[in-house]
Amino acid sequence: MIIVKTLGPVEILSLREGGEGRIINFGSMAGTVGLAGYGPYNMAKEAVRALTRTAAREWGADKITVNNVLPVADTWGAAEKEVPPPTNALARFGSPEDDIAPVMLFLASKDSQFITGYSLTPDGGAIIDSAR
Repeated sequence: MIIVKTLGPVEILSLREGGEGRIINFGSMAGTVGLAGYGPYNMAKEAVRALTRTAAREWGADKITVNNVLPVADTWGAAEKEVPPPTNALARFGSPEDDIAPVMLFLASKDSQFITGYSLTPDGGAIIDSAR
């Protein structure tokens, strides 16, 4: 969010001049589900989702897509620390390389040119919600 706020005008001008662009933000499932004990963190991550939707509307006419990813991934070595697996449908944390990176590559590619303003949840089925 800080990058979009501070570098936004310069970067957006560059994307506009290029004829199209992709912005991918990172959020968190914590804000979506209202994880207890994480009020400030949840609030900050939900602000990223709001910024994503707003920027998607503001920059869409310039062929700039803006999306958000809310991953559930083993980025801190939970599997090695004997942390119980998450309560998602696949009963495991995602691999940053094998499960999350392909979603990021898709959002950065031309194949996603008609998707904007969304929060994608590569979460192994933690939140199964077709309305998102």
